[in-house]
Amino acid sequence: MLPMKNCTVYYMKHNRIGHGGRTRMLKELQVKYKNISYEVVTLYLNLCKKCQMKHSAAKKGIVVKPMVSSELNSRCQVDLIDLQSNRNGEYKFIMVYQDHLTKFVQLRPLKSKRAEEVAHHVLSIFLTFGAPAILQSDNGINAVVKARDSCAIQSVIIV
Repeated sequence: MLPMKNCTVYYMKHNRIGHGGRTRMLKELQVKYKNISYEVVTLYLNLCKKCQMKHSAAKKGIVVKPMVSSELNSRCQVDLIDLQSNRNGEYKFIMVYQDHLTKFVQLRPLKSKRAEEVAHHVLSIFLTFGAPAILQSDNGINAVVKARDSCAIQSVIIV
């Protein structure tokens, strides 16, 4: 428990420094008063409602809204992984095809990044599982467009 007289001194100093932290408040108090400990200042700061509100306030940041898929094959993604530094024989790339809902992955080895080769493998996946409603790709749109053109029966939105 802090004596009432000391609380008034702490209150005045704490407000004057704009609800500053423990070290700043301790320096301000030690200018005029002696034998002020870290524990006493920390205890006072823990009792300050304004400081509690300041520390418990939610930190603002970038809010990322996750993409939620409601059914199988509603949204899928195609990515290419470069194996140039660690290639296996004639294969230089791996194509990764992933369903967003189930996280089910299909991997295909590629000899090059040519759109025709990627489209061939994407088409083979489409023929096995069906074309997704939305197909995403961060590696350029050429291969995805070729795959879509090859599978014109299905309506695919390119993202």
